[in-house]
Amino acid sequence: MSHPDYERIPEVLDAIHEDELLSLLKDMLRLPSFSRSRAEADLAVFLEDYLREMGLDVRRQVVEDDRSNVIAVMKGRGGGRSLIFNGHMDVNPPAEGWSKDPFGGEIEDGYIYGIGAVNMKAGDAAFMIAAGAVKRMGVDLRGDVILSLVVGELQGGIGTIRMLEEGVTADAFIVAEPTDLHLLIRHMGMVHVKFTVIGRSCHISSKEKGLNAIEYMYRVLEEIEGRSEGPAGRLYERMNIGSIQGGLTQDFQTWRPSLVADYCQATCDFRIPPGQTEARLITGLERLALEIQARTPGLEIKAELVRPPLYYHMPPYETDEREPIVQTVMAGHHHITGTPAKLADFPPYTYYASDAAHLSNRAGIPGVVYGPGGTTVSQPDERVRVADIMTAARVYAHSILNFCS
Repeated sequence: MSHPDYERIPEVLDAIHEDELLSLLKDMLRLPSFSRSRAEADLAVFLEDYLREMGLDVRRQVVEDDRSNVIAVMKGRGGGRSLIFNGHMDVNPPAEGWSKDPFGGEIEDGYIYGIGAVNMKAGDAAFMIAAGAVKRMGVDLRGDVILSLVVGELQGGIGTIRMLEEGVTADAFIVAEPTDLHLLIRHMGMVHVKFTVIGRSCHISSKEKGLNAIEYMYRVLEEIEGRSEGPAGRLYERMNIGSIQGGLTQDFQTWRPSLVADYCQATCDFRIPPGQTEARLITGLERLALEIQARTPGLEIKAELVRPPLYYHMPPYETDEREPIVQTVMAGHHHITGTPAKLADFPPYTYYASDAAHLSNRAGIPGVVYGPGGTTVSQPDERVRVADIMTAARVYAHSILNFCS
């Protein structure tokens, strides 16, 4: 026998309006909420006010300085399962090559454009609008619905870590990261490593006597990328060289290119598979660095983790597809779209890292990653299909009524 709240799905879905969703999303996109920026704090204030006007119990949760998470609760009457939605407010900086205003929220040919549209303001807006529709229709849920909009996910999840440290929890989670409306139940962990190469400087006239740290850094990284197998199996699944600095001394002096550079640093992102740990990764990389160093007398190579508070690492995430929340979202997707949901245990989604890792590993909460967009994540002209955002909002509302009733 179906629950009366669940039977109200059609009227709740009808209460999800595209113009309302796009208005909210445009306001969010017009704030360039980079990590630790003024606009990130402004977005938190804006969303706090928005959710309070919706009628939810809202508070800002200080993370550091003037950076705050926004936590909103739609209280149930008790006796039901609670569900937490999670999404981050911070966005990546725009790369070169945009043909649209990165902060304009322009709509063209059924897509909305903007930095953070995919990662992940579209998903954030979708779950807020979904919760608003449930609230507006007066559905009397048994379980609580928690909306968590966090800072610093792009720094390794510092906002969600703080939220969990302060005891915010639920029976299940949905992280609204962009998965092209597939259900992501497994993804890699993320570890950042800094490599340092110290060579030997001399004048270009006697270049053969020097050890150019920049040239050797490229050799080191190329060899490490080609030798990812370690004693305990594969050290990592994917590596990206994020930045390189080189020059004379640790100050990276570049005004005298006639001298061989003796100092170079590179920061890399490693995606590690389930079962791998950051400790085993760094041990394997240190071993490889020492092997390379031993072949070139006078060269010094170091590999070290980039640690908090600068950056937090994210462990691998995985959950069982039989978990009730996974089955709930699958049912919602099928109901709304008329097609079975796909479980996204394949690229590119599996190379993600997300706050699902902290919710799952730190707090032991089962959950799923499911959201609109994905194809153009963190690229010029980042955009999301409006129809997919609407689908996500409807699936979220369906999941609230199903899971929390």
